[in-house]
Amino acid sequence: MQSSIYSDHITLITQSRLPAQSYMAGVLAELNHPFVWCSVDELLSAPIQSHRCLLLDYQDGSTIRRGLSPQSIPTTSCDIVIYNAPQRIRTEALLSLGRLRGIFYTDDTHSVIRQGLQRILCGQIVIPKTICHQLLNYYQEQYPAPINTGTALSPRESQVLRELLSGHSNLKIADRFCISEVTVKSHLHNIYRKLEVKNRLQAIAWAKRHLSTC
Repeated sequence: MQSSIYSDHITLITQSRLPAQSYMAGVLAELNHPFVWCSVDELLSAPIQSHRCLLLDYQDGSTIRRGLSPQSIPTTSCDIVIYNAPQRIRTEALLSLGRLRGIFYTDDTHSVIRQGLQRILCGQIVIPKTICHQLLNYYQEQYPAPINTGTALSPRESQVLRELLSGHSNLKIADRFCISEVTVKSHLHNIYRKLEVKNRLQAIAWAKRHLSTC
């Protein structure tokens, strides 16, 4: 199938089941929009950027991504929609899905999915509020607003200082921000130097005085 066809269709990625065995067959049949079935091998035969919308079964997501390796799902071209999703999804899994524009849960009805797909095709985003909050919290933690301390603390150093004030250990801070303990120690060294304090306790005391109302 030529890539130009994909640009006007919803592309349903299949893994092991025959297309007719997927409950999405009934949903897409009710949707007044052209769609095509596509295996991972067929997907690799044409640039992913040529697709308008990729529809993935979340339960097959990790297998499909391995099949796509080393070609990654693009983040700025085609829309990604997942269905058959659980109520709880790890943030890392959400971020790996590229230009995510829709999420449908395992218990969503055909009508809910069909109407959601219609909205996505019109340029809207159909993602549950809980997932939006989850992603917003992630980005707020990763890219916090600088703390107005009167010092030259970087955004990450400001984060680490907040974590110190909360009583978290170096290991906890490292896990929270997905960095190594060595990197945490480097941030602490810079914080002590910039705040002109000698140790962790003094940094915490400084934070209590200056950040308690921030």
